[in-house]
Amino acid sequence: TGIESGDLVSPITRLDRGGVISIESLKTAPGVYAASVSGLDGGDAGNYVIAGAGNTDGVITIVPRALTYATASSSSTYGTLATLGGVTLSGEGGVAVLAGDDVTALASVAGLTSRTGVGAYAQTVTTLGGADAGNYAVAASGNSAGLLTITPRALTYAIEADSQTYGSVTGGASTLTGVLSGDEILGVSGIVVGGSTVATGARTSVGVYE
Repeated sequence: TGIESGDLVSPITRLDRGGVISIESLKTAPGVYAASVSGLDGGDAGNYVIAGAGNTDGVITIVPRALTYATASSSSTYGTLATLGGVTLSGEGGVAVLAGDDVTALASVAGLTSRTGVGAYAQTVTTLGGADAGNYAVAASGNSAGLLTITPRALTYAIEADSQTYGSVTGGASTLTGVLSGDEILGVSGIVVGGSTVATGARTSVGVYE
């Protein structure tokens, strides 16, 4: 208050948090600060002085810079620990992380292991890493989560040659290769009749089948 019209004068704001004094800048850390004016700046600042009385200090609350994310989709096979997609960060005014700050982000899928079942899962970012991560936060909205798609594990089989008499059921033993330890999988064998696979039975006609 008191600046003549047309004069170029701006305040230099001093911030105090727990006795730690700093000058407000783009990289002032999040927190609640007592704010006062410690000096004047501008082309006409030399013509003014801060009054010794009648001033009112304020409180400045600086919140973390919100970042939105977009995760790339990826895929994996059951039994293999998936590699998740990359993350792109965005921020206010088209600027995500301020120049010189160290902030990283990795996609995650809750509870992901090599045994996570077949399906599609959202890849999200829940935390930020890096030396300056405390000055940033993941935005509550505006994010784009890519999908992790887990596909079935392919198994190969071998069926022993066998014979049976019309009116009885035997069937050659089958062996599956590729089943993970601890998983319970049974192969269901059949025969090819007229181009279609059907189960063998006691009334299967006499003949040679695959």
